[in-house]
Amino acid sequence: MPSVDGTNYPGPWELRINYLVDLVSKTRAHQLRMSVDVDTPPDPGSDFGDYDLKSRQGLFYDAESWTDAFVDKMKAIYKTTTTITSAELWLYATGTYNAAFQSAYSIAVAGTSASSIQLWSQQILTFRSQNGGIAKINFMESIFVPAVLDAYPTSLTAINDIFDLVSSLSSPVIARDGGYLFAPLNYLSGQNEHLFKLDYR
Repeated sequence: MPSVDGTNYPGPWELRINYLVDLVSKTRAHQLRMSVDVDTPPDPGSDFGDYDLKSRQGLFYDAESWTDAFVDKMKAIYKTTTTITSAELWLYATGTYNAAFQSAYSIAVAGTSASSIQLWSQQILTFRSQNGGIAKINFMESIFVPAVLDAYPTSLTAINDIFDLVSSLSSPVIARDGGYLFAPLNYLSGQNEHLFKLDYR
């Protein structure tokens, strides 16, 4: 969220989705993060489904239902040996990068693609927010190879499905400028240098 000094911070709440990619010789953990907002939050440690996420259309969707909908799209871009293990909700202190854990949700959903894992790959989906900013969602080591920039609608149905869900009226995902994501922009697929260095440096 924006602060008085003009910095755009994550939050006010953050949905974190954890997943494990089986690389044969080892398993690597990744975490996907999306900023959201919660309406009248319950006490920390409450059931995940008790947290109501505010959507762009003004309605509320419980965190468990929204996460299930997102995971249903996400699993299509991961090999069957990948497991989406859990989700977490974190609350940020206003104007900081400091977050406090609030709730967790066990998922244990496997990827559905028979295609191979693309080692060290990173897929970035970009969106325009209602406040004019740019937001990004990152996927690590999916089934997709590095490629040239592909503007929405892309050549990949599974990627378009994620774009459509996140930018829909029912989506609670917001950018760091506080605006809801309403316009899909570009799909960028490349190689993540940090992941490469973990294996070879």
